[in-house]
Amino acid sequence: MNRSRESSPSRRYQWLLRLLAPALLLMGRKQDPLRWQERRANYHGPLPRQPIWLHAASFGEAKAAGALIEAMRAQGYDGSWLVTTTTRTGGEAIQPFLQAGDRHLYAPIDLQGVVKRAVAQIQPRLLIVMEVEIWPNLWAECQRQGIPITLANARLSESSLRKYQKFLPQLWRATLQRADRILAQSDAIATRFQQLGVKPERLSIAGNLKYSQPLPADIERLGRQLRSQLGTDRPVWLAASTHDSEEQIALDCHQALLKNYPELLLVIVPRHPQRFDKVAELCLQSGLKTQRRSENPAQAVAADSQIYLADSLGELLNFYAASDLCWVAGSFVD
Repeated sequence: MNRSRESSPSRRYQWLLRLLAPALLLMGRKQDPLRWQERRANYHGPLPRQPIWLHAASFGEAKAAGALIEAMRAQGYDGSWLVTTTTRTGGEAIQPFLQAGDRHLYAPIDLQGVVKRAVAQIQPRLLIVMEVEIWPNLWAECQRQGIPITLANARLSESSLRKYQKFLPQLWRATLQRADRILAQSDAIATRFQQLGVKPERLSIAGNLKYSQPLPADIERLGRQLRSQLGTDRPVWLAASTHDSEEQIALDCHQALLKNYPELLLVIVPRHPQRFDKVAELCLQSGLKTQRRSENPAQAVAADSQIYLADSLGELLNFYAASDLCWVAGSFVD
């Protein structure tokens, strides 16, 4: 009877995942039509031999993962890397850090049969998962095969903690026990993991890898070059990594600021590329004159443009360097 109760959360998770699998595969197919089968662990071509498997969901995690790869190489690791990401932008971000013999794949969906097939083919010596990618079936399969698991750059917000405690808490507790080491970004985050049942001896405070990423040597030159496009005689403020609904917050603020600073330019960099067109429409609806970077990246921003939509990839750091004031989004909506 007790065993049945303990396995009930796992069964509910399996059923929920089976229901969501078609939608997840469809999303993967839209992101990259030529490689969507990788999400079912159907791989083509040779895989690295006994690599470290490093999973980084999207762009930000991939950049932090790159810093980790470089640090481990500097410490003497000369083996191969297999990096999985959930998004195409994550895959593009990790490419500069991969060498001959390494490989990027899209992450398999967390169905039992799929992850079993993935682990059997990849045969990793170690699984490193970035930040908060807690996958019950993948972690269970790795533990079953004796593959160590590390959760690196681990983060856990108060709201996420409450969700884990409310929805299938036994499943998340059991999954986290499978990790050999959790490297938390801060003391507060480590405390939250303890509230989910992680033993203190498996926790370490390692800081945030995103703060360890080296700046490009020419970032100041790139910033000045970009600023010449934005306009050197007008103030520029940046709304960076915006999520759904945050662009409206920035637009409302900009409308108010223009009353006192009529030459002010707002640069918006949406977090997710698939929202570029939606954000462009929102900017047009505001009534403010909007210019899109994608239409002509080399064109200077017109003097009467009030909004510059940076619908491009890999340039956020340059926009930080080019702006007078930066508003880092991502925490103003749920």
